[in-house]
Amino acid sequence: SSDLAHCSKQSMFLNLVFKSLKADVNLRRVKAFVKRLLQVTCGSMAPFICGALYLVSEIIKLKPALQTLLQEQVESDEEEHFQDIEEEENVTNQTQDSKTKETVKGGRSEE
Repeated sequence: SSDLAHCSKQSMFLNLVFKSLKADVNLRRVKAFVKRLLQVTCGSMAPFICGALYLVSEIIKLKPALQTLLQEQVESDEEEHFQDIEEEENVTNQTQDSKTKETVKGGRSEE
């Protein structure tokens, strides 16, 4: 959230997240939180980024199995999988082209 960037309590927020992740036994949920936290750092200021990276390093020390989960390739990630859909114009154009070709072929065979 954009409120986090302007919040004066970022250290308290990171401390709360650390305690939550430390106590959580579900590694997939911890992984999801870590991934989201790292995504949020992309638009944050340097002090928050440093704190978040330190938090992630400490969590990985406490939960070594998390490191192997984070090293998996994105394609094997079951949590997020995005696939582009074809635009309607391309599909419509392709359909019209195939109908035109069928008509032309049909016309030649009748002659």
